[in-house]
Amino acid sequence: MRKLVQGLVRDQMAFAERERLDAAWVERQLATAPPLTAYQTKMLRRLKTDLTKAARTRTDEPARRAA
Repeated sequence: MRKLVQGLVRDQMAFAERERLDAAWVERQLATAPPLTAYQTKMLRRLKTDLTKAARTRTDEPARRAA
């Protein structure tokens, strides 16, 4: 049991470290990236809306099948 817990803790710490490194990389990339144009912002908003709708539709499907 102790080895299992130690393994889980080690894996969680490694995951947290990867997340921290990824976040730092993203911050560096954003710092050097040029600002978005109005068209790019519009496209990102549209994509976010489409993804949100798709996620909601997929979540509703199992409930529809069960009914």
